[in-house]
Amino acid sequence: MQAYAFPQDLSQIGALGEEGSPTAGQKFYRLSGATVTRGVSAFCVVNVYGANGIPAVGIQVVNLRPDGKGEIGVTDASGKTQFNFARESAFTNPGEGPFTVFVAAGANKNEDSKAVRWLSKLSDTVKSLGDFQATHTEIYLQFVEQTAGSPDDHQTPPGAELQLSGLIAAFEQVVAELKKLNS
Repeated sequence: MQAYAFPQDLSQIGALGEEGSPTAGQKFYRLSGATVTRGVSAFCVVNVYGANGIPAVGIQVVNLRPDGKGEIGVTDASGKTQFNFARESAFTNPGEGPFTVFVAAGANKNEDSKAVRWLSKLSDTVKSLGDFQATHTEIYLQFVEQTAGSPDDHQTPPGAELQLSGLIAAFEQVVAELKKLNS
């Protein structure tokens, strides 16, 4: 698994990071990169990729405000979802940005209260996002699915060695029968 390292570009706009931890039986996405530019509009684009580098389609990404209200984006065919920031997203002091972003599973939004709930977080968390110093901050986040490692990384438990002698004998018998049929 890729080591956690919060991108410097995000620190420069007052954002904060929180390392996530994988849950058994669920995918986990590491924040693997970020880019920040100043432009015409303020927004956050989130790209999610599978472990194989292919865009992850249909993944839920939560954009949460401190009051628990927010939005749920779902990645498209290119693994992308976008959250646009209104003028209320502007902030000056580092660490005081209004939005928190993470990959989630089982997220839903109450349309009356606008409260967002989720069953589990599947990624690292990026906090204090918004339009830093009202400079039309454009934030691009990249999350990549992590794997636990290859089978070679694990030790075989004692007594779990494969017993192939029976399989080899059966294979030899099949080969002998095929030879008889071909002669």
